[in-house]
Amino acid sequence: MTTPSSPPQFPPGWYADGPHLRWWDGSSWGPYAPSGPSAPFQSEEERGKAMAILSHLGFIAGGFILPLVLYLVEKGKPDRNRFVCHHACEALNFMITFMIAWIGSFVLFFVGMAVSIPTSDTASTTPPWGFFAFFPVMFGLMGLSYVFGILGMVRAGQGTWWRYPVTIRFVARGIDWRTA
Repeated sequence: MTTPSSPPQFPPGWYADGPHLRWWDGSSWGPYAPSGPSAPFQSEEERGKAMAILSHLGFIAGGFILPLVLYLVEKGKPDRNRFVCHHACEALNFMITFMIAWIGSFVLFFVGMAVSIPTSDTASTTPPWGFFAFFPVMFGLMGLSYVFGILGMVRAGQGTWWRYPVTIRFVARGIDWRTA
């Protein structure tokens, strides 16, 4: 003779109850499982460090185009990162200022070269003062753009709201970085 068997008993443990886990103690359901560990809080500076660093690379790739694109993309987002906007705007203003200074020194270089071309009235031993006067200026400007660009990348990597010390503010940020 066989006896009817009792329904299977599940061992105590955590079981899925929809999207959550719930404790089964063997006879009744217990509380839901606590939610998993939350993601660590990241400040605005932490979330935007990579883009802020990238915005200062204009001196290597693209001149003012790279910070302009980053500035416009970030400015157009509804949940924009003010840290990225700030650094892209600063880099954009610096690259435009640098470009104006570079073109100005380039024009002066060629004017100086043209003026110092020997004519039949002057001796051919006249040094080309345009070359000696403005060529070092052009390379000095290039060196300064590298130094300030690298300094901007370092400051962005540190999470610092930094401004270029020598720049003309063509593009307004619309963000008061001192209160951010």
